[in-house]
Amino acid sequence: MQDFKWIDNAGFPDVIGKWDEGAIELIGDANPNDIHELFIPLNQWVFNYLETRDTPLQIIFKLTYLNTSFSLGILDLIRQLNSSFYKQKNVSAFWYYQTDDEELYYEGEDFKSVSHFPFELISV
Repeated sequence: MQDFKWIDNAGFPDVIGKWDEGAIELIGDANPNDIHELFIPLNQWVFNYLETRDTPLQIIFKLTYLNTSFSLGILDLIRQLNSSFYKQKNVSAFWYYQTDDEELYYEGEDFKSVSHFPFELISV
């Protein structure tokens, strides 16, 4: 399978999935009009990875802003990861936030509370 690249799309963060490294990074502002443009192919990539690989998958969030619809897309992704985790797949997430950004900290806390796999909040 190939890497996943979603870069320089208006309103979307950059998303880079590295197949050989077992990692996906979401970086930047997330203020899209239609989250399905990204999350349909991203969720399919994640599904393919978890169904064909026995190596861990890390989701790395380095978002600077996210709107409500993008939060819903993340929740759908977390549900998919929870399901895979129940099937003994090794998944984890890392949520980076600026120390003085309470809004992103609390968003991360909310996502962590519904994740049944390791989900770490990291202040930078």
